[in-house]
Amino acid sequence: MNNTLKHLFLIVFIIQGIFIFRINAQTTGSLFLLPDNFQSQMVNPAFMRNDATVVIAIPGFAGGTFGNTGNFKFTDIIRRQPNNEMAFDIEHFYNQGVATTKLVDWSSIPYFYVSFPAKEGRLSFYFKEQISTSIQFRTKAIEFFNTGNQYEQYKSFYTDQAQVNASAYREFAVGYATNKTDRLSVGIRGKLLVGVIMGDLRNWEYGIKTSDDGENVELISTGMGRLSLPFETKTRNGKISEINTEKAFSKYMRAFQNPGLAMDFGLNYWFDENSQFSVSVSDLGAIWFHHNAFDINQQSSFNFKGFDLTNTLDNNRTGEYVDSYDLVLYTKDSIRSAFRFDADTARFVKALPPKTVLHYQYNFSDEFAIGVTNQTVFFRQNILNTLSVSSRQIVGSFSIFENVNLNGIDNVSIGGGFQWESSNVQFFLATDNFLAIYHPAKQKTFTVSGGLSFLFNNSENKKRRKGKFTIHLPFFEQKEKLIN
Repeated sequence: MNNTLKHLFLIVFIIQGIFIFRINAQTTGSLFLLPDNFQSQMVNPAFMRNDATVVIAIPGFAGGTFGNTGNFKFTDIIRRQPNNEMAFDIEHFYNQGVATTKLVDWSSIPYFYVSFPAKEGRLSFYFKEQISTSIQFRTKAIEFFNTGNQYEQYKSFYTDQAQVNASAYREFAVGYATNKTDRLSVGIRGKLLVGVIMGDLRNWEYGIKTSDDGENVELISTGMGRLSLPFETKTRNGKISEINTEKAFSKYMRAFQNPGLAMDFGLNYWFDENSQFSVSVSDLGAIWFHHNAFDINQQSSFNFKGFDLTNTLDNNRTGEYVDSYDLVLYTKDSIRSAFRFDADTARFVKALPPKTVLHYQYNFSDEFAIGVTNQTVFFRQNILNTLSVSSRQIVGSFSIFENVNLNGIDNVSIGGGFQWESSNVQFFLATDNFLAIYHPAKQKTFTVSGGLSFLFNNSENKKRRKGKFTIHLPFFEQKEKLIN
């Protein structure tokens, strides 16, 4: 492929990274410079080792990827007070001038991973947990909840539509990667999914309307969504009244009732002796939620006129006497009911947000390479994106890498990490924001990945690529000799 097309790939990466709104990245961009890394292989099924090594990662050592991103820092809302104690500072947070608050957290935790040579390629298995939460709401609502309707501008106030999404599911995956030609390797992976938690609250809005004379206040709540939890959920009069979270962790880990399927695809193509391009498309699938699943809806209001004490002053308790304690309980329950959503038992299919990764890499030598990586997630009307430029140096058993990440058009982070491999162990640690390791609460965005795998039938002195297209596969050469 000529240089013009290769340059076109780079231009597309840069345009995407600058102009597409970015909320989260799936992993640290530098890891795509390491196709031997077991966590990068879980992102692109075409990545594989070209030797006879058997790779095994087990719980407690397999590590994971953890990330957080938003348009504010946690130190904007939790601040040190004059008495040297940490406390919520709502006023300072509100004064930062952010019109809409956005926050996304995610984690990908592999419990085990196994990869070994099979026929003309490699077979891999893994089991991992995927967890993510996101919230978006009008920042002005924080000031309202802090002050109530005591100021004129808040006499009648609406929070506007808040969006909340939370999900947790598990992947049981089997994948196969092979070299189709001297230039091209391809991979495919099938995944059995198990949905554990799904919460999707759309257009959630709260409001308050104060009458002109100030005699009554109408509380308003609207919204719709879907919900599925691994905990026993009780309803009363069509509304969720109780969620039993006793032994919550045990119930969470034993939840395997909501099945799903998904597929991943990947390829890796060598343009010439030094440059290569890879692409992966993952999470093409969905989960069928049917266990403890609900369609939820909120269209309620309550007109609060204060407490009518007329019938609570009769000490003889005759006639229409109302106990003041019962009056308070009744009013509180009425207010609470206005903010409890209706719930109907349901069954529904929830599609996974598809993900794509584009990666271009140029190897100046066996020891030094640079790469450009673009990760994109398609989520409803949003395209969530991050662009990374990385470099890698190999020094003995160490691979050292650095990355510069463009988050949207106004947030740049610098990260890096290392990978160490011996004949028995591979260990790596990577981040897209060095400052987050020192003080994560002061950063708006960061991703940290790490893990350890055990290697069997591996050689520290395995041959490295010397610029030839033919990939060295000693395992299969020995196998053919035994057959003949």
